[in-house]
Amino acid sequence: MFRTDNGIPIKGVHLDCRAQMMRFESIMTIIDDLERWGFNTILLEYCDRFPFEGPLSKVNAPDAFTKEQIRAIIAKAQSYGIKIIPLVQCLGHMYWLLRLEDFAHYGEGYERADKENSPISHGFQVADSVICPSHPKISELYREIFGQVLKLHAGCRYFHIGGDEALLDAECPRCQPQLNEEGKGMVLTHHYLNVAKWIRSQGPEPIIWGDMILTYPESLDILRGHVTVMDWDYSSTLEPSPDYRLWGIAADCVHKPETWSALQKEILQPYVYAYAPYLIKPFPFTKLLRDYGFPVIVAPAARSSGDSFVVPMDVHIKNTIAAACVARKYHTLGMVITSWALRRAPWPLTEYALITGGCLLNRPQMSQDEIDLYFAREHFGTEDAVYAQIPPMLGKACADAIKAADIFSSRTYSFKKSTGQFLARQFSDREFEHVKNSPDAFNSAYTLLKEAANKARALLEKLNPADDRHKERVAFWRWACDIIEYFADVAPQMLIEKGSRDKKSLASLRQKAAALQKETDHLLRPIYTDWTMESENQIRFQVHMEYLELI
Repeated sequence: MFRTDNGIPIKGVHLDCRAQMMRFESIMTIIDDLERWGFNTILLEYCDRFPFEGPLSKVNAPDAFTKEQIRAIIAKAQSYGIKIIPLVQCLGHMYWLLRLEDFAHYGEGYERADKENSPISHGFQVADSVICPSHPKISELYREIFGQVLKLHAGCRYFHIGGDEALLDAECPRCQPQLNEEGKGMVLTHHYLNVAKWIRSQGPEPIIWGDMILTYPESLDILRGHVTVMDWDYSSTLEPSPDYRLWGIAADCVHKPETWSALQKEILQPYVYAYAPYLIKPFPFTKLLRDYGFPVIVAPAARSSGDSFVVPMDVHIKNTIAAACVARKYHTLGMVITSWALRRAPWPLTEYALITGGCLLNRPQMSQDEIDLYFAREHFGTEDAVYAQIPPMLGKACADAIKAADIFSSRTYSFKKSTGQFLARQFSDREFEHVKNSPDAFNSAYTLLKEAANKARALLEKLNPADDRHKERVAFWRWACDIIEYFADVAPQMLIEKGSRDKKSLASLRQKAAALQKETDHLLRPIYTDWTMESENQIRFQVHMEYLELI
């Protein structure tokens, strides 16, 4: 057991059960890993993977947990002293429920929304994903949803009600009177407050994501004393940065505080700038929330938007290191490393950020060299710390390539309403107009990506672990190199006009894709459910093959 420092009460990792649902056996193994790395909390986000009963059973995915599996997960976690925090959304990200005809009328703006039930929704509409907080039976609905989850999590200390990224429809017929009278901030605040009070009446302390209450800072005084805030921040590192997303501030106004509202200037601005208005402090809102009297849990990410579906960005490692420092500096309630399955990077390839976080939460004085050695030992089964270079090296190369032009992220902005599956949206010629006009940066990024894969492969060829667990990790990184090399070969084809591509080159890519599909299935199927695997091929290969006219 790695746990040694009790200075931070909650040391957690997020398990997301959405797009990439892990098998029950995989989760049980992950619990072993998390205990060994010093974590004492799992934030378990259910969505449609909870075994709902009665009318709600219609939302259950084919690979939803059984009650017996959830009880087994809770029991195993408890045997290690690990607490489970269930997460079920109370407002946004509710497409898994609202996609069904029986529940669609709960959607925000539904009464004026287009009722055309298209098979795939591109770029979710508000009515597709946000529950209307003014619906007359909304309290009855969420109490039934949360009540069923609480029955299996009897005695849990915390319950996460979500609440992030919730857009309200300014013309929603049900919300409009309140919106006109009080504004969006108050409509959201009253909804969160009602949910939080009910959750607390059932025993647990409610947790909420921090973005919306910071977007509408008038909510801070009202919600103080009623919720614990999980301050998710996936871009902060140890150093101030000019690039940062401020909740409620338009991207082009981040460095223009004179354009902010009076309340934003009063509440947010004193916490934001390290050097006004150009550099923004790391985790600026953690201190704000602590000063306002909220219990705070810092939340960096191991996977988030912007990642490839191969290796997460290298910034996640720096983000996790900074979060652990901030959590201790401001005496927060804890830290939970989020990991969004929607991004599709395989779980084993996210472990560097997780292990780094576990090290620093328990032994804050560990040097980077010590962390790297521990990671190499845990992940690769070697005493050579040089292997800790592989995740950030490939992560940076993937991030740089995607910035040049994105051809290998999950692109999961399409949602199949009939099944609840997340799929990748199709490529369009418009996406490549800028690189066709100026291809040098694009070609350079994908050339460097291939070079990084070759460097990693040369290191991996020297490894021959003795046990199956470490052999599996090495196999995953070799697979990552194969996938990266393939997409580096695909990249130049994206710049060639349709009808002009060389048939032999396309045939060669088709053969490589077919072999990689088999390799991907062989590696991922033991970890992920069969229902998950049905969409893996579409997301990883089919979309770009269709664009290249390979199918």
